[in-house]
Amino acid sequence: GSVAGEAEHDSEEKKQWEVAKFRGTWVPGSNAGGNTDDMEKFATNPQYLVTLQEPDDEEEDGECTVIVALLQPGRRVFTVTKDMWLDIGFAVYEVEDPESCPVPLTADYLADHRVVFDIEQCEPSQEVTRRLRLLPGTFCVIPYTHEADVEGDFLFRVYTEKKSFCRENDEEAAICEESSEGAKTADETTDGEADEGGQEGSGDDKEERAVEDEAEDEVEENVREAFDLVASKDGTVNSYSLQTLLKYLTAQNGNTQEFSLDTCRSMVALMDSNYSGTLTVQEFSRLHKLIIKWEEAFRDHDKDSSGQLSTYELRKALRRAGYRVNQHVLKALILRYGHDRKISLSDFIGCAVKLMCMIDIYSYWDPDNTNAVLLSRNEWLKYTMYC
Repeated sequence: GSVAGEAEHDSEEKKQWEVAKFRGTWVPGSNAGGNTDDMEKFATNPQYLVTLQEPDDEEEDGECTVIVALLQPGRRVFTVTKDMWLDIGFAVYEVEDPESCPVPLTADYLADHRVVFDIEQCEPSQEVTRRLRLLPGTFCVIPYTHEADVEGDFLFRVYTEKKSFCRENDEEAAICEESSEGAKTADETTDGEADEGGQEGSGDDKEERAVEDEAEDEVEENVREAFDLVASKDGTVNSYSLQTLLKYLTAQNGNTQEFSLDTCRSMVALMDSNYSGTLTVQEFSRLHKLIIKWEEAFRDHDKDSSGQLSTYELRKALRRAGYRVNQHVLKALILRYGHDRKISLSDFIGCAVKLMCMIDIYSYWDPDNTNAVLLSRNEWLKYTMYC
């Protein structure tokens, strides 16, 4: 479900309220973390930051009136019964450092900070509303269901007497800078376009590629030998031979992995700098190093060494691998790669490949990080169909 924030005015006979409204969804395995009995899961629930800037008029104690309302949208049924509603509630935490706090707030952060309000008992009702008196500051409101892994939609409203600032506490999807090495660069992508558009890269582009090529020449001997076993006469591998190559190399390490052909195609698209549909030994070497890094991230969060990662750990594992994702992207990844709230190593790597490829494409079209791009249908189809 999408989340959209909007400010609107609502009026009573004597008082005009400022209202912030958000729509959201609890998705099992993603952000349906349940109550505070399990803080690690609880922290995966949707989070909203509310900043109260000034106290109410005629308020001697310097406090602000805040009305928090959590609503379950009505269902199309003829008879409304009590058991048709989920047990819902919300908690409010004080945020002392809104400019430097984790985004979203982590279980450790929540455990170390003051809870200014929590529902004593979740209620199986369509709406739960509470009126709070809070000093100016920033607070995090976390709506939740009593039971974890329960699917449901919600409408969340915050009413204040004075204007407040409310937003979803989540981050933008991106590759962490320190982990972006080894990815196909925008300059390389531009060079690949030269074959199609008849243009050559700039001198600066060529100089940068020369430096990269020098570093890429350092290919481990066992990787080069394995590559040569399956490479074609022109010294490249396609997605089919890549599948064989990866199975061979992982078997050497005593942990055979079989990647799907679809994942191998995405791997080729990720590292293929000239749109040839194949990889050179240098490109494969860079890919192999990334796969090792992704595998380490997976095993760090596979707490029971089952070879299956809880989807609630997916966000942390992706961050360990060098990727930031928000809840909306996370939901999409879990729907595509998860199964029964678990994700395998091969699917985790497939997920990382796809994510990196899509972020690379977007970054090429948005070099100034404006968070907005304009491209034609043909351009969109060309890049998304290949990756």
